Amino acid sequence: MKMSISISVHINKWLSLINRNNCMLSVDVPGCEPYKEYLYTYLKDQTIWHSLRFWNAAFFDALQCERVHRPVVTREDIKHNSLEAITDEKQYQENITFGQLG
Repeated sequence: MKMSISISVHINKWLSLINRNNCMLSVDVPGCEPYKEYLYTYLKDQTIWHSLRFWNAAFFDALQCERVHRPVVTREDIKHNSLEAITDEKQYQENITFGQLG
């Protein structure tokens, strides 16, 4: 139950972002005046939003995009660094991980 609540929160955040950015789609129907509809109208009912696999992939992709900006720490680096440098690295990893969840 908790997982479905969490997924619902993410769905609502994404859809409100799409809605807030006024993503519009022009619709041409024969015999009618062309009009615009929000992209949100078409995306909100897609089953992918309810897929845990999708949200896991999106989370890890976003996390990797953040991690690419900083070199990977190796065991050799850990041997030569101070406790403070190791603690800073751990804090950095925690910050980017929890930053993606919020």
